[in-house]
Amino acid sequence: MLRITESIEVCRFVVSSGSSLFCSARAAVASKVGVSVTILLAIFLFISFSTNVDAAWFSKKKKEEPYIAKVGTVSIKLADFENSVRKLHTSSRVGKALTKGTSFEKHSFAKYLDELIDNELMALECVRLGLDKEEDFQRLIYSFKLNLFLGELKREEILEKVKVTEHDIKAELELQGITEDPEAQGEESAKKADPHSPTTQPRQAALKKLTKIKNKAREVQFFKELREQASINIKTKALKAFSSTDEKLHTRVVAVVDGEKILAIELLRELRGKSQHDAKLLRKTLDNLILHKLLDKEAFGRGYESLPTVQASIEKYRRKRLLDLFNRRVILPLVKIEEEDIMQYYKDNPEEFSTPASYKLRMIFVGEELEIASIVSELKRGADFGYLARERSLDPTKDKMGELGWVSAARLSVDIAMAAANASDGDLIGPFKMEYGHSVMERLDAKPGDLKPYNSVRADIDRKLGAEKFIAIHKKYLKRLRKTVPIKINEKALKEVIIVRPKEG
Repeated sequence: MLRITESIEVCRFVVSSGSSLFCSARAAVASKVGVSVTILLAIFLFISFSTNVDAAWFSKKKKEEPYIAKVGTVSIKLADFENSVRKLHTSSRVGKALTKGTSFEKHSFAKYLDELIDNELMALECVRLGLDKEEDFQRLIYSFKLNLFLGELKREEILEKVKVTEHDIKAELELQGITEDPEAQGEESAKKADPHSPTTQPRQAALKKLTKIKNKAREVQFFKELREQASINIKTKALKAFSSTDEKLHTRVVAVVDGEKILAIELLRELRGKSQHDAKLLRKTLDNLILHKLLDKEAFGRGYESLPTVQASIEKYRRKRLLDLFNRRVILPLVKIEEEDIMQYYKDNPEEFSTPASYKLRMIFVGEELEIASIVSELKRGADFGYLARERSLDPTKDKMGELGWVSAARLSVDIAMAAANASDGDLIGPFKMEYGHSVMERLDAKPGDLKPYNSVRADIDRKLGAEKFIAIHKKYLKRLRKTVPIKINEKALKEVIIVRPKEG
């Protein structure tokens, strides 16, 4: 089947041929030879060509991928939606029931689809406001692309070109004086063997070591190839005159790599604040900078952006950054918290800003429930608490007659703290079941909590109110976007979605 571009080229050729044929037809008329046959042949060729072009054109029309929803001009593909929901099985946000279950309930789909729609709305709003065109955003995308492309370049030029053979591993083990178990030899056996087994650990270590050495050697070779292919012109005089105090740092050229200038200010940044700039350090730093330029140029010149996996990664990152941009640049500036609001909250919620009450307690701790019941009975009949603590308690405080000193309510379990709060000085509280036994306590004294100073909690209140207002404004903004941006949900597809948890392992 012809590609569209090929069809256009063929079109030019056939039309040209057709013209010559028509010219031949005119000549035939003049000579009264073969007029009808020539014209019919020309018409046949033209019709055949048109049919082929039409066939090629229609063959390029792809069937639209099923969608779950459309937000403006953006479609949320059904496959992408299913993959997103499937990943929730491994997240903590859906709760234990769904995380451990084998499938999702249908009623959860609509809620999650709403989240995806909101994400699309936020991304579209950033684009509408032109925030994606700003320099900072473009720099982030560029840096992400560069890292992706450099990764692909490394894979292509280093990792895929380095092979550690069975002979290499055997030679390395012999060099180390290690004799292998015959059953562990061979690539297939090595693959099946447990990497943590004592018999395979030396092989794994040898493989790791050799891979590292070979990767480094290939890396050096590749860097050399890049330098040899490039046009590099180092400005020796400018390099000798280099200084961090030079007024011409932003204009002075220290090298030219394939026509691209490297300025003194770039060299200074690469030095990362080092105060000593001797000739050897400068040259080494400049060589590294030149290599970075060559690698970046090579990475961008390989066409990695056309790879589907790379495109997907870039788009995923771009959307993530757009959502962050929406929150920071669109919503956050609308959040204003007045000082009087902060103060009023402080006055209205004193319990939030009070230090916990403290209680002076003493305790008797024993292992058995029957024994603590016996001790409580003796105390109620008038036995001395300190004496029983010294004689029968298992806690180290028995040497101090069971005294715990002042204990903050925050350090007590809920049941003990409540009992202490409801008791009076001299009252027994308990008994309580504890982790390793049972206890009874006596409240000796109590101190109420103090209200924390306003200045010490002001920032916390500001953040709390700000977060609440942020959420409210965010919801309101999205609600307005839903009214202005057309949204179409494929209800039929939504009803038929069944997400099964992927099998592990």
